[in-house]
Amino acid sequence: MKAVLKPRSQRGQNVVFYLLFALLLGGLAWLSTVYSWQWDLSRDGRNSLSQTSVELLQTLSEPVQVTVYLGPDEVTRKAIQDLISRYQRLKADISLTFINPETSPALARELGIAQGGELFIDYQQRQQRLQRLDERSFSNALLRLAQPEPRWLVFIEGHGERDPLGKANFDYFELGRRLQARGFQLQRLNLITQPQIPDNTNLLVLASPQSAYLPGEVALLQSYLQRGGNLLWLSEPNSDDGLQRLATELDIERLPGVIVDASGTLFGIDSPDFALVSEYGDHAITAPLQTVSLFPQAQALQAKQPSGWQVQTLLQTLPRSWTELSPIEGEIGFDEGSDERAGPLSLGLVLQRPLPNQREQQRVVVIGDGDFLANQYLGNGGNLELGSRLFSWLTEKDNLLQISMPKAADSQLQLSSWQIALIGFGFFLLLPAGLLLAGFMIVWRRRRVVSEVAGD
Repeated sequence: MKAVLKPRSQRGQNVVFYLLFALLLGGLAWLSTVYSWQWDLSRDGRNSLSQTSVELLQTLSEPVQVTVYLGPDEVTRKAIQDLISRYQRLKADISLTFINPETSPALARELGIAQGGELFIDYQQRQQRLQRLDERSFSNALLRLAQPEPRWLVFIEGHGERDPLGKANFDYFELGRRLQARGFQLQRLNLITQPQIPDNTNLLVLASPQSAYLPGEVALLQSYLQRGGNLLWLSEPNSDDGLQRLATELDIERLPGVIVDASGTLFGIDSPDFALVSEYGDHAITAPLQTVSLFPQAQALQAKQPSGWQVQTLLQTLPRSWTELSPIEGEIGFDEGSDERAGPLSLGLVLQRPLPNQREQQRVVVIGDGDFLANQYLGNGGNLELGSRLFSWLTEKDNLLQISMPKAADSQLQLSSWQIALIGFGFFLLLPAGLLLAGFMIVWRRRRVVSEVAGD
């Protein structure tokens, strides 16, 4: 057997080649950290941002902080990371942070984190929160943050209404302070001295009037509704507020009596005239709420079938409640056969209808109580969170980005039993057998080459 030595020059060339090859790989690795390229080969480009979102990101000059409050759900976390990464590829200063609310329960309670998780987006000291995450909702949240508009809340006064800046127990100072901190502008309006509702009013608030409105004032309120204005109407039991024409306009009925709830004793409430709401409907305002809300001395509402309006019950009392028509004193109980109504009772109603432009919805919420937002009761249960969500939803615009969400053309693969058997046979038998055969051929060929060299 003869040993064959490579020339020194050839070995030097090999060393230089390997060095240059290693430098090339290192250079490519460094370039990959500076530049990135990607290609979306999916049908309809469903793994890329729409052109609308791309153009929106180009208008954002400041960093964006995304904070996700989510439990140990790796599937959901991966889905969120995948979506946010599409935005990060176009805007590098979007940061993403995950916080487990189970390890920070006090913070979760303070923020009112929904059970299924919640996402907070911060931009230029403003914040948006989302429960549902997709490109449409995330881009629209960025749009609202990038193009903020003053949201004017106009509180009617002059009839004993709650004062948004008043510090009495029954006023709304604490609520007003929190609304102002979130960027809302508060204005009080007396329709007697200023018989015109400003055109820039985002939401008109009737906060539990105690005395009757004049016919001319009611006409102004009706005109505001007919022009498409949003309204929050907080009513009180058996109040002579002169707003029956407004109730007729909305086609709702305010039932007589005070709601009495026998379930209050289970929550340590001694007074029977506290209506409790512990289960909430599937609505953007109430769906994330998890704690009980308390409504002192509330009245029940009944919706008819208002023309052009979509009506939904927002708040509903527990079954052990009824409308008490007698004074709340001594022993009381539901009187069968009387005009009293047994629970569960509607305490809050949501009304919506499309505006002439068909891109926005007029929004009205009627609640049979104004005490739950007062300074004295705002901190009880879920009252503060409910109030915050009420004002946010009532002032939110609908004419946002229209982003089509492409769907996978073939998102499911359906195979017959014989096709599944064929694939299993191929993976578990043919593929291993092929690999074994390839290995045998390689070993056989190497032995043959070695034999030939030895023979030489």
